[in-house]
Amino acid sequence: MRMIVRGAKLALMLVVCFATVAALAQTRKEMKFTVQPGASLSVINEFGPVAVRATGGRQVQIVAISHSEKVEIDQNQSGNRVEVRTHLLQPRLGAEAAKVAYEVSVPADVAVTVRSATGPITVERVRGDVTTQSDTADVDIRDVSGAHVHVRSMSGQVRLANVSNGHVEITSVSGPVTMTNVSGPKLEVNTTNGKISYTGNFANNGEYTFTNHNGDIDVFVPANASVDISARSVKGTVENDLQVAAPKLHVPGFASQADAGRAFAGTVNNGGSSVQIRSFSGKIRVKKQ
Repeated sequence: MRMIVRGAKLALMLVVCFATVAALAQTRKEMKFTVQPGASLSVINEFGPVAVRATGGRQVQIVAISHSEKVEIDQNQSGNRVEVRTHLLQPRLGAEAAKVAYEVSVPADVAVTVRSATGPITVERVRGDVTTQSDTADVDIRDVSGAHVHVRSMSGQVRLANVSNGHVEITSVSGPVTMTNVSGPKLEVNTTNGKISYTGNFANNGEYTFTNHNGDIDVFVPANASVDISARSVKGTVENDLQVAAPKLHVPGFASQADAGRAFAGTVNNGGSSVQIRSFSGKIRVKKQ
């Protein structure tokens, strides 16, 4: 029995020891930059999450947590431009050792650019322009107003929620794109294989374009939405349950009523916004909320 108790105590001591070593291995770096209206911030981080949130005041505040002495954080301010970059001191450093987590607070009007290969990217509550580039990293942008939003992704999931009065451009290869309450003068989404999903009312009398080569496109709109809409899938199917007034038989690329299961076009209510939905082989569904 004594041996069992001693063994348990030794195991507990080892766990505490390893936890202490792991905590000590983390390096926390805090950076502050005073900026004026119209400032821009770039964060380049190959591995690890980047979270950006708007705050009051005129300071950009960044907390970077690294897990290896073979990683350092480069920082530079030139006038109203701030750049922070993860610098690997050893080539071919493993992903866990190279991981850096960034927590960023910015004045709401700062233009933000984030580049990350694998770490998730989050941007919240800003009014400045937002640009993100990622490989497998997920991108989550929400509660953004009056901004140009540009998202480029290879295979990560892209989610936008509560983006108003924005010029939005999303390009993805295979990752899904999900949008909820996204509206503005212009919204353009292009994917190759990833599913596109939109839930909202197509406000702002804007131009909305969804293009997908192989993947499906789902659109959910309220009955009071005001759109001039057209949808077609070359080799897939099109489903629609909106009440379309003055339906147009001939959607560009289709010449007969036999094509009706693969295309439709018409006006809903006053037709305030233009909505074009295109797929080569995916299924298109337009449904009422």
